Amino acid sequence: MTKIILIVTTTLLTILTIVFVMILIERLTLPYNSEGNYFDEKDFLVYNQQSIIAYGLLTFIFLTTTVIAIYFTIKKIKTTLR
Repeated sequence: MTKIILIVTTTLLTILTIVFVMILIERLTLPYNSEGNYFDEKDFLVYNQQSIIAYGLLTFIFLTTTVIAIYFTIKKIKTTLR
């Protein structure tokens, strides 16, 4: 039962990490103006350059948590196989 919970948790954390990495890369490549804003004419949205810091921090937190979860999942699977 614990092994299944670890696998599901690790999978969800991996998906969240991938989503935040994709958002971070997208925000890093936007052409911001001198004030640090980007206006998307298609969706009428304004993106702030300061959000890169928040997405970078969230990406780091989720990546670290995912690596820890992967470690414990592999450790649990190896002990189960013995």
